[in-house]
Amino acid sequence: MTRIQSAPFTRHGDTSHTITLDVLIALLPLAVWGTYVYGARAATIIALSVVSAVVSELLFSRIVLKETSIGDLSCIITGLLIAYALPVSVPLWMPVLASFTGIIIGKELFGGIGRNIFNPAATGISLSYAFFPNILNYFTKPFEHFPPLVMNVPKELLEKNHVVTALDNFKSGTVTVSAIADDFYGFSAGTIGELSALLILVGFAYLLFKRTIKFNSAFAYVMTIVLLSYLFCYVDCEPIDFIKMQLFTGPTLLIMVFMLNDYTTTPTTSTGRAVFAILLGAGIVGIRYFGPPHFGEYLVVLVMNALSPFIEKHTYARVFGSKIRKTL
Repeated sequence: MTRIQSAPFTRHGDTSHTITLDVLIALLPLAVWGTYVYGARAATIIALSVVSAVVSELLFSRIVLKETSIGDLSCIITGLLIAYALPVSVPLWMPVLASFTGIIIGKELFGGIGRNIFNPAATGISLSYAFFPNILNYFTKPFEHFPPLVMNVPKELLEKNHVVTALDNFKSGTVTVSAIADDFYGFSAGTIGELSALLILVGFAYLLFKRTIKFNSAFAYVMTIVLLSYLFCYVDCEPIDFIKMQLFTGPTLLIMVFMLNDYTTTPTTSTGRAVFAILLGAGIVGIRYFGPPHFGEYLVVLVMNALSPFIEKHTYARVFGSKIRKTL
């Protein structure tokens, strides 16, 4: 029996299942750390996001009478990435809604895995922020644990523990140099899964070792951010501290590891991947200059996903010197 498969097609010794399993292994330490910092409510949000992603994909497959792709574990990755982008203060319906929109709008309406144009996690996060910016922009102190199962955190607890994040200060032109180490290790306020740059880099090293992602794309992405941050440092601090803040705060590194190398929504050519990475890095620096302090990076990912087919089309190697033989 002939089996029809969807793009992307890549020469790789592993199956899609083993690749996604490696990505999950790289993602799980972030869940553990987020739960350690923010308590059981963080675990609840992660669980709701993952379960909602799986259920959304299963129900859609049943409704349209198509084979489900749950077995490849990609929906679990989407659920985790969406949960990691949420602050612990959100109501419990938020991860459910974000995962539903990410899976259905970002993935299934395009035909499922391999056919989606946009990264599903970035889709769910961006749409949630577009409709509920006030909810997603509310951050609280680390190591202050909220009730894990109440739909909404009591208002008095939120007000008592509300805090301005490094990205908020960053946007206003302030860099707290003494807090850079906290941002790197994961002791500062932020979203559940973007806290620890160190753990994200550990996951990056693991995926490089497993040859699941490419170093060249990550290098081009980081060097673009470093160079532009050095040239256009707009705060009263040393450029190196400004660069560290760009890299260690928000989803900069999370995007580098888990979205920049997405097989489906990024170019397949080597040159195309480099161009994509450079433009993505430049877009993230730009959105932090001129856009909102939070979640604008995911919008840049979606814009680059839309440009990916055009980048790939114009970076294919042309074959010269061959003749087309005409037949009568």
